[in-house]
Amino acid sequence: MRINLHVLVLIMLLVSPVICAQQQSVYVELSCNDPSTLIVSPTNLKFDKTLAFSFAFDDGLDDAYDLGFHLFNGGYSEAGDKSFPGLFYSDGCGNQIPFSATLSWYTANQANTDLHHLPSPGYMSWNQAIEMYTAGWDLINHSYNHAAGTQDIDYLDQLQRNRSAIENRLGNLVHYVVPPGGDTNYIPFAFLDGAYAVFTSQAGSTSNGNDPVDVSEPLNGHQPIFWRRFIASDKYTIDELKTAASELVNDSSKDQPLWWNEFTHRVAYNYVNGSVRFEEFEEYFNYLEQEFGAKGKDNVWFAGAVEVFEYLLVRDLVNINHTVTDGQMIIEIDYSDIPSGLRYHDISLFVETNQVIELASLRPEGELTYAQQSGGYLLNIRLPNQALSGQKYKKKTALKLQVYPNPAQTMLTVQLNETSSQVDIELYSSSGIPVATWKYDQMADQKTLVLDRTRIPAGMYILCVRNHIGLLGRQKIFIH
Repeated sequence: MRINLHVLVLIMLLVSPVICAQQQSVYVELSCNDPSTLIVSPTNLKFDKTLAFSFAFDDGLDDAYDLGFHLFNGGYSEAGDKSFPGLFYSDGCGNQIPFSATLSWYTANQANTDLHHLPSPGYMSWNQAIEMYTAGWDLINHSYNHAAGTQDIDYLDQLQRNRSAIENRLGNLVHYVVPPGGDTNYIPFAFLDGAYAVFTSQAGSTSNGNDPVDVSEPLNGHQPIFWRRFIASDKYTIDELKTAASELVNDSSKDQPLWWNEFTHRVAYNYVNGSVRFEEFEEYFNYLEQEFGAKGKDNVWFAGAVEVFEYLLVRDLVNINHTVTDGQMIIEIDYSDIPSGLRYHDISLFVETNQVIELASLRPEGELTYAQQSGGYLLNIRLPNQALSGQKYKKKTALKLQVYPNPAQTMLTVQLNETSSQVDIELYSSSGIPVATWKYDQMADQKTLVLDRTRIPAGMYILCVRNHIGLLGRQKIFIH
């Protein structure tokens, strides 16, 4: 059974980038004989594909770079002493794009030694990861030192330290989490740390179980969790993987598009537990390109989970309007509601028409490619990145949050240096479970909270302040 996702995304930011305060729009101008008959709508998936296929390599291991990256992007692999031509799909406008994937990245070993600065045996270097990132791959927070399944884990610290390590290297924000070892205890702390989404191997933690995600509806943005299928040579044969992929494509369409996530650890020539032998991995992805990539039907989008999620986010938050003049339609794409700090800020439009569009242009900024297809035209638009991109990001001026007394007993006073409409104060237990919520009076400079001690026993808590955009600030509170 496929589960639709129904509610627009509620963004939750720990380090809140500046949010666009005024309307921001770009304009696409289309010229044809009768523009009044044109029907314009965003495509469900980027490039109007029917299926998004996202793959991830966990743990930052070296063959993800030497073999996985070079198989996808093309280039020379030392391990195999061979060069790969790369694997490609197209943007529907004549441009070939290499397959890309995601790295679920942890930084240090249990002694807190960085595994990637002077690479430890079996791990890639930071420079290799940056090369992959520059080529269109992404890094997802996988905890600082892969702590999982024990009693004494500071989950929030694990996520914060790793996020900071990645952000400092990449110069971009990290909004996504993969819990290490399938440890679902990380999930509430991921959202406390401002994650947009979590990707997990535990199907029971997701709203769609282990089914592909139906993305024909707007995203469910309240702490979305997506399942990833774990593949390994001792779990699936290549024929089983090929058959499953074919069934996914057959079940998808432009009106009912699907999103599928898979991952493994190593892809070495010698089999290692929890991995796929490289010869099998190469055969699998060559098959996908031959059947559904640029060499085949070209109906699948092979991109990492971050790129897919952020396309869906942009798709759901842009406002599309148009006006018609003599011989011209002007399409306004208003992206004021999109938060800054996204890495990807693209939107594809399909224009239904049997006419010939004589000219298409974009102003004032951004990139546009377009091509005629069956039933109309596909337009791929990259919105102006200086407004949205997190590259060399500037952090928002920190919210001055004062909470006293701390420790507290029956009362807390919360004071903010600024307020806005719909400010909520939320109290979470040390395990990430919500225990109380209050509205903040936007006309006052402070708020006194009464603690219901029948529901709030002594212990450590996390107090969060949110508005309609997301997380404004938080503080640890001790109650005795």
